[in-house]
Amino acid sequence: MKIRELAHAKIGRITPPAFEHINRQIPPASHTAMYVWHKYWSRKTWNVVAEHIQCYTKPHQIVFDPFSGSGVSAIEAARHRRRAIVCDLNPAATQITELTLRPVNVLKLREAFERVRSLVQKPIANLYTVGCLKCGQPLVADCFVREGDELVEIRYKSCPHCEHRCETGCQPHKRDLEALAELEARRIRSGIQRTGFIIPTANPSRKSSATIHSINSSPGAICAPLPCSIKPLSRRAVRKCESFCWGHSRR
Repeated sequence: MKIRELAHAKIGRITPPAFEHINRQIPPASHTAMYVWHKYWSRKTWNVVAEHIQCYTKPHQIVFDPFSGSGVSAIEAARHRRRAIVCDLNPAATQITELTLRPVNVLKLREAFERVRSLVQKPIANLYTVGCLKCGQPLVADCFVREGDELVEIRYKSCPHCEHRCETGCQPHKRDLEALAELEARRIRSGIQRTGFIIPTANPSRKSSATIHSINSSPGAICAPLPCSIKPLSRRAVRKCESFCWGHSRR
C-alpha cells in the first residue's frame, strides 16, 4: 500500500497477541542462492530472521523493518505469508530487495542466459584453452596451479580427443606458457569514470548532495550507479504509516 492510500485505510483496534519469547539459540544456516547473488555487506542470517518472524507474527500480519538492508526481513516475511513494509536509506539496498522479490519469468530468463552464453562462452573458453599433454589437441583446462606469478601445473578431467586424464604433476607446454605471457602482457583498459550522478541526502545537517562514481571496464562491462533520489518523509506521512502498522498515531 502506498503512503497516499494510508489515509483511506480502515484500521481497527489491535489486541497484542500472546506469544512465547524465543529463549534458545538458533544455529545459523548457510545462505541460499537467493541471498548470494549480491555482495551486500550487512546480510543477516535468513533462517534466524525467519524464526523470529514466525514466532512474533501470524500469517497475513505486517512486518515492519525501517533499516532493511538487502531485504532479508521482507523476503522471509513473504515466504511465510506475511506482509512487509521495509525501507532503507541506501538506494542500492532497496534495489536489491526489489529485484530479489520481483517475480521472474523462467523462460525469458533462460532465453536471456542463452543469448549471453552465445556471445561470451567461446571468448572465455579461449582464455583457458591449453594443449593436451598426450595428443597435443586443444582442450579447456579445469585448474591452473601457480607458484607466485609462475604457472607450474595444469589439470583437466579428460581430453575430448584421446581421453587422457591429468590430475596432478602435469607441467604445461612451452607454447601454452608463451600464449599466457602474451595474454598477460596485454593492457586491460579499466578505471573510474566520474559520471556526475547526484543523490540528494535526507539529512539536512550533512552535505546537500553526494556524487556517485561508476566503474567502467573494457570491453562492454559497465557498473552504472542507480539514478534514484532520497527524500525525507513528512511528519504527517510518518504518523499515517504508524497508524497503519500499529492501529494508533503517536501524538
